[in-house]
Amino acid sequence: MVIKGLSGDTLTVLEQNYAGRQWVEERTYSASAYLRIIQTLCYPPEIVQGKRIDGTESSPAPSGTPGNNEPKTISETQQQEKTVGIPADLCREWKNEDGVVEFYIKNGSIYAPISKELYPSAFTGEEISDNWIRKNVEYETIDVEKMISYSLQDIRKNCYPSISYEVKGTDENLDMGDTVKIDDEEFPGGLVLSARVSEQHISFTNDGTNQTVFDNYKALKNKLSKDLINRYEELAEQAKPFELRPITDKGTTFKNSTGLSVLTAELWKSNKQYDATFQFRNFDTLLASGLTYTVDGSTVPIDKPFLVSIDAFIGNGLVATRQITFTNVMDGPKGDKGDKGALDETQVKEITDKIDTNTDQAMTHEQLNLLLQTQNLMTAEMKSKATAEQVDALFASYNKYVSDESVNKANTEAALIANAERIEAFRKDFDDKMVQLDFVSNYMRVTDLGFEISANDGSSSLLIQKDRISMFSAGKEVMYISQGLIHIDNGVFTKTLQIGNFRESQLDGDSTTNVTIYVS
Repeated sequence: MVIKGLSGDTLTVLEQNYAGRQWVEERTYSASAYLRIIQTLCYPPEIVQGKRIDGTESSPAPSGTPGNNEPKTISETQQQEKTVGIPADLCREWKNEDGVVEFYIKNGSIYAPISKELYPSAFTGEEISDNWIRKNVEYETIDVEKMISYSLQDIRKNCYPSISYEVKGTDENLDMGDTVKIDDEEFPGGLVLSARVSEQHISFTNDGTNQTVFDNYKALKNKLSKDLINRYEELAEQAKPFELRPITDKGTTFKNSTGLSVLTAELWKSNKQYDATFQFRNFDTLLASGLTYTVDGSTVPIDKPFLVSIDAFIGNGLVATRQITFTNVMDGPKGDKGDKGALDETQVKEITDKIDTNTDQAMTHEQLNLLLQTQNLMTAEMKSKATAEQVDALFASYNKYVSDESVNKANTEAALIANAERIEAFRKDFDDKMVQLDFVSNYMRVTDLGFEISANDGSSSLLIQKDRISMFSAGKEVMYISQGLIHIDNGVFTKTLQIGNFRESQLDGDSTTNVTIYVS
């Protein structure tokens, strides 16, 4: 070791072979402490005795003017490290929103008792003397209040575990910087977070790899009182629509105007049946009041369906309405009687009776053959007449249908043109924002992606886009119109279906037979 210099209490030395090192290092120490401990190792030894290296005693250097023996004044600046902690006698506590102590100061340390109970260092505390997890921190300040503030910030960040969320997939409606809500139902007690979109990775060839990254997670806490929450749940339950369920014991189709069918109504909501009173009506005509209504097949018209509307009342309030249709069909069409001069049914019966009793009459074989030919001719004539009348009725019905469709189509196209020509009364540019109108059981939503009309429960919806009109049932697209074509997965036509010049419909009066005719 070689002493390089001494300034006040600071000793600068050159050391070699310190802690096994084989090179010279320059180090500084407190002179009073260093020399007192290892003074026997110092060389030259005169320095320990306060002498100069030449053996003379050190003396203050003269200062001032010559002849003035006053000592020279030397100014020195010394820097000392001071350790300050939270006073041991200081006690303080901080409570959370529930009034429970979350942090407190005791014996010069800050404690987080809630964190200790939730996340102990040991499960039982028997492995060590306590369940606390300790962390020491240092700050460059001697201000106790700043020290406490910095310590609280650190302990708040570290006393509860952090939860990260990785989202696979993306939403085309999200942009950078958007804030979303995340509902973690699997988190104990439930957890609702807000997060901000920080990154979006979008693939134009494989949208299955699209990914959205969120940051700035914040836990959202429900600040509503329990009474308000209960009231909210009650209002939400009241907003749900009632379901009116009609039930029949004999179905809704009568044959040959015979039979009875008992119609019963039930009112349900959220899998719970409600007590209600019901009114059964046919348009504006009241049919019955009560829980049931008996439909008589003899009162149901053959040529048109019989519509029964059911209104459900709780107290004096109408809560639901449902319609059900009854029909009356015949086993087969009856032809009209033939014109005068031709054989009618009575004459045929007389001829048949004569044939059956020919053994009692003196009729020849040729006469019998003539009677049989006449009977066959009459039967064919009656069938031909009935078929021709049905075809005429079918053509008349179709011609009316075509005429009505042409008029309706022209009116619709004219209304569309007139709507576009109306004077503009209101317009607002919503850019990429959304406009939504909410009602009790449904809503309308408009964005630059399209116009949507939907039930709140998602049971059915309609989406109109610039090149596609879609209908959804239970979230699945079941029909859409695009490029002049209508696409339907599955469907039921209750009236007619025409493809090209061929039209298929149900035979009037016979629900078991369909007919296909060519229409030019």
